Amino acid sequence: MEIRVASHAGFCFGVRRATEAAEAALSGGGRIYTLGRLIHNDGYIQSLKERGVGEISSDDIDSVCERARGGEKITVVIRAHGEIKEDLEKLQRCSAENRCFTLLDCTCPYVNKVRRIAAENSGEGRLFILIGSAEHPEVRGIMSCCRGEGKVFGSALELERWMHSENAPAPGSVRISIAAQTTQKLSEWKKCLKILKKLYTNAEVFDTICNVTEERQTEAEALADESDAVIVIGSRGSSNTVKLYEICKSKCNSTFLCEDADSLRDLVIPE
Repeated sequence: MEIRVASHAGFCFGVRRATEAAEAALSGGGRIYTLGRLIHNDGYIQSLKERGVGEISSDDIDSVCERARGGEKITVVIRAHGEIKEDLEKLQRCSAENRCFTLLDCTCPYVNKVRRIAAENSGEGRLFILIGSAEHPEVRGIMSCCRGEGKVFGSALELERWMHSENAPAPGSVRISIAAQTTQKLSEWKKCLKILKKLYTNAEVFDTICNVTEERQTEAEALADESDAVIVIGSRGSSNTVKLYEICKSKCNSTFLCEDADSLRDLVIPE
């Protein structure tokens, strides 16, 4: 049996940067928190928890800042997905005003690029469209940067339905810009552009899929096309993992998603 491991397997640059920041913060003392789940990896999250790294939500920001104002040393780490603009600005103010509070903003540079695009291409007379999962933290953070109307579509089909509805603007009535969630499936993104250009021929296109994501998806598709079985290892809550699984499944029916070593041991691959 020949087993091949994808050359792009493992943490991407943005996630690695966030985990390294959290690891480094452990040596600095005080309480350390991540705003939301740092990465989609249960084993690693449990390891951080055992070493004293907690997890907070938006609802906890005010109380954490108040504790820091009271003299408690606190560090908050922002994950690679980024956060809602309002929450990030609140934490930035707290950090600027309080020497006991440290903010480690580990938003991936690729995500920050999309956030800037959303801010600069929204507002009066403009419509910003993002192709991605509406409830994903990255998408929610990006859309919070819009200065005016913004639309999120999870697929080419959703986009096409909207374009043929009465809610869609007439061609030329607004300036339309379109970008993608950094982990969007490349094939779906291309479908969306083809559909959009049929009606909005002057739409401004921003290719914002992370190059690491693109390389992984291209490699995964090629490997799946040549393999009898494919195992995708990652969290079911990870956008990257799910899209890799879908891509491989489309090429190789014997594709399996495993979240950890235990599920891998229990895996039965048909001969």
